[in-house]
Amino acid sequence: MNREHLPELKIAVIDNGINRELLEFLLPHKKETVACWQIFREGCVPQFLEPEGERESHGTLCTALLLEFLEKNNVTDFQIASVSILNQDRNQELGEFCTALEWCVTQKMDIILMSIGVKIPVYAKRLLPFIEKAKAQKILLLAAASNDFEITYPACYKDVIGIKKGTGYGIKAIRDIKDGIDLEGNFEVSNVIQQYSIFLEETYGVTNSFVLPFVAADICALLRQNGEMNAKDVVNCYPKKKGWDNQTVIPRIESAVLKIAVVYQGKARQKMELVLEDIIMGFGSCILFRTWKTETG
Repeated sequence: MNREHLPELKIAVIDNGINRELLEFLLPHKKETVACWQIFREGCVPQFLEPEGERESHGTLCTALLLEFLEKNNVTDFQIASVSILNQDRNQELGEFCTALEWCVTQKMDIILMSIGVKIPVYAKRLLPFIEKAKAQKILLLAAASNDFEITYPACYKDVIGIKKGTGYGIKAIRDIKDGIDLEGNFEVSNVIQQYSIFLEETYGVTNSFVLPFVAADICALLRQNGEMNAKDVVNCYPKKKGWDNQTVIPRIESAVLKIAVVYQGKARQKMELVLEDIIMGFGSCILFRTWKTETG
């Protein structure tokens, strides 16, 4: 299906939902432009759990920034669905994340923003079937990189456009040798960030999460200009970061499972099992280990 024939772009923001009062403060008269949904009991219902204050303002900020930059890019024909994975314990769980992705695929979204992620590979692999379904439907998946420079899923997956904050203004293509991120960007001025700084009564900085809607709005403009595009098409539209051609490009991560072989003497089994438990907790890896026995020690 050619995107330029769609009456509106369907955009989903998977996060912790919308605080309507805060959204109205950040962008007056815009709160009615966002459809607010929430994952509940393995389904999606109208949002009934509203994020509270500064601590839970993440999804509201991301959505407000998306609205701001869509307007700056002259993209007017769109629908935005905020899909909250905030649960009644005020947490965000992987199960809700998977359900949100599945719902977005069912709703035939054109682009999905995820300024959230999972750092433990063995847990993150639960996202893969839904990422595959989204790819099959030609849905663009955008995810923010970790702010502490750690590998984060789904941002580092092959079929997801990973995004992080750059040192200069604008958007550039990059294949980061540490985490496989595709694009970096930054913006000079944002009315939403200025308003939020007023709300906090202190200057608020830009992170990877808030660069994502800036880049996403630009990608929406590309979709309106060029029609249907896949992740590779999108990344190729941006200039390469200086020095990119000279970097050693690592393969994108296909699987979320790291395999480690451990060889040890049989009498050390008990101690090794304790060590392996620490490795699993530290790296979230799937580990295959065998006992090595020998008569000579």
